[in-house]
Amino acid sequence: MGKRSEPQRITLDGRILVVVTPEEHEHLQASRRQLGAMQAQRRTLATQVERLRSLLTEVAELIEHMPHPPECTRDEIPAGPSPCQVCRLSDALGKPAD
Repeated sequence: MGKRSEPQRITLDGRILVVVTPEEHEHLQASRRQLGAMQAQRRTLATQVERLRSLLTEVAELIEHMPHPPECTRDEIPAGPSPCQVCRLSDALGKPAD
């Protein structure tokens, strides 16, 4: 890519304006549209992430109140993964089961 020169500037009604070619203007417009689309997509994704966080919090709260089966070894120091489904779900969500 070649070195770009300084853009041409003109003064019109006391305001400094930058002069661009029609091709540069089209490129700028396309870039602006792409940026707008990306911002809209980011907002949509952020909303979805917040909703998923909320749902995971609700699931974690439900799991906290689930009864553990009699074979649960949560009070022992297990050598491996717990066979208890409640403890495994809780571990997957990153919260210790009570």
